[in-house]
Amino acid sequence: MVVVVLVMVLCVVAGAVVLGYVAAEARRESREFWTPEGEQLIADMRRRGGELRHRGDDWRHRTMAHVGRPKGHDESA
Repeated sequence: MVVVVLVMVLCVVAGAVVLGYVAAEARRESREFWTPEGEQLIADMRRRGGELRHRGDDWRHRTMAHVGRPKGHDESA
């Protein structure tokens, strides 16, 4: 099982190296790496990530207010 996990990590690292190499070569040749559609997708994902983070924080605050403090919570800490 450990061997399978190590091989998967190795594959991810190899993919990241190839992606980095391709991106570096594209920059060196003054070409854009992302297409305009790709740039739009990235911008949309960043915006949605911020919205989801805000919603998650709101949900956490509502839950903590409803449930209260966990048992054993020390106020002096």
